[in-house]
Amino acid sequence: MMKNINLLILAIAIFLTGCTSEKKSITDIDTTMILDKAFNNPQIDESLSILFTNQPLRIVKNPLLKNDYKFFKNGMPVVYTDIDSSNSKLSNWRKPKFYANIVDFKVLSKEKATVTIIFKSSGHWILMDLTKKDEEWIIAKFEDREI
Repeated sequence: MMKNINLLILAIAIFLTGCTSEKKSITDIDTTMILDKAFNNPQIDESLSILFTNQPLRIVKNPLLKNDYKFFKNGMPVVYTDIDSSNSKLSNWRKPKFYANIVDFKVLSKEKATVTIIFKSSGHWILMDLTKKDEEWIIAKFEDREI
């Protein structure tokens, strides 16, 4: 009886380990494609202020992203920064900067991901679900909330 329980526990542990490794097996190319799709979609442009159209997007670095993934927004390369200058103590309200905080980036499987982004300067909290179809990531769900 004890041997069967130990085998069952071992089988469950192997199964869970296998599931976990699949979730984290996304490539840097897919990560870049997800970020590019998330930031370069018409819904996000509608939500953000027109003041940001001639500025580079600045993404505040955090542990959720292991690299500075290269893609473009507003025809300019995205800039990764250590400091969020949209903080009310650092910002100039007359000239708001285009800063994004990625507060959640989860890969649920090789074909599903979620991204949550906060734009403090414009007061938007954006939640997105993405799915991969035919080697392309698409926005499956988009929600814009005010903060």
